[in-house]
Amino acid sequence: MKKRSVLGAISAMAALALVACSGSGGGSGGGGGGGDSAASPDYPSSEITLYSPFPPGGGIDLAINSITETLRTTDLTTTPLRLGNMPGGSGMVATGTLASDYDGSSDVLLITSVSNLAASLQDSANVGLSDMVPLAGLYAEYTYVYVRKDSPFQQLSDVVNAIKANPGDVTIGGASLGSADNIVVAELAKSQGVKFEQLAYLPLPGDENQTNLLGGQIDVAFGGPDLLNLVESGDVRVLAVSSPERLTSPRVTEVPTMKELGYDVTQSNWRGAFGPPNMPDYAVQYWNDTFKKMSETEEWKKVADENVWDITGLDRTQFADFLSSEEKNLTTVLTELGLIQQQ
Repeated sequence: MKKRSVLGAISAMAALALVACSGSGGGSGGGGGGGDSAASPDYPSSEITLYSPFPPGGGIDLAINSITETLRTTDLTTTPLRLGNMPGGSGMVATGTLASDYDGSSDVLLITSVSNLAASLQDSANVGLSDMVPLAGLYAEYTYVYVRKDSPFQQLSDVVNAIKANPGDVTIGGASLGSADNIVVAELAKSQGVKFEQLAYLPLPGDENQTNLLGGQIDVAFGGPDLLNLVESGDVRVLAVSSPERLTSPRVTEVPTMKELGYDVTQSNWRGAFGPPNMPDYAVQYWNDTFKKMSETEEWKKVADENVWDITGLDRTQFADFLSSEEKNLTTVLTELGLIQQQ
């Protein structure tokens, strides 16, 4: 498949005209012809697989399980939905597989996050998230700054001042390079005139961030809301969050934003839904409408509060516009981090 840019995909979406293609989707065999705008009143009539591009047990699995439960309990769809995993390459295995095996299909969705887009930008020669069809922006998580309960860092300014004085003396844990956590750390350091390569940043997968913080191997952890349980148990304190404004979940209403503390740093770890290349128009419209309705239900709002998600509820056009802006911002940051090589 020929590589398309995000902007090209967005233009196609804005015009409501997906590229036509002949034949049916691959994989499970339930796909329709790519770009077919003919109505399909009985769609969806067979099982839909919602794929995560990451290993089982992570945040995207939680998102998919929450989506399927909400859609079932609200009767927004009666079609069976199942979770599938296509891990590898921070999402690049999944996007490549959807493009090669499910082009034009209507029976598979990809639920993914900002790290998938970051990986695509770093590996632009291969099929990435930019080649998928944006369906909906679902919600955002944000990066929190955590320290142990006995840490000398009492507020975010203490951490920032220590980094500014001796960048390599503060050991920082976070997710992989190119992740939302990594970007927040880099932007916070940059605001103080400190280059990322001067920092002692450890990319720690999964629970290792939590384990290393509790064990004293790192001084500060930049991570998602999954560490909030340690705050609630009293083992850890949270100093700030990277959201543009205070979050409304009862679990974090007292957590100040970096912006209100004087640091102009915001970054979301967003979750969105995509279709495979050349997904039929009727399927695109169905999921656009269904996800929009889901985002407005009380059931989804309850799930969001419990998991500290910031519901975005973007329709396909809004999501495409957001992705265009996000691509530009990520390209700048990833280039500064040396993760995208300048031509």
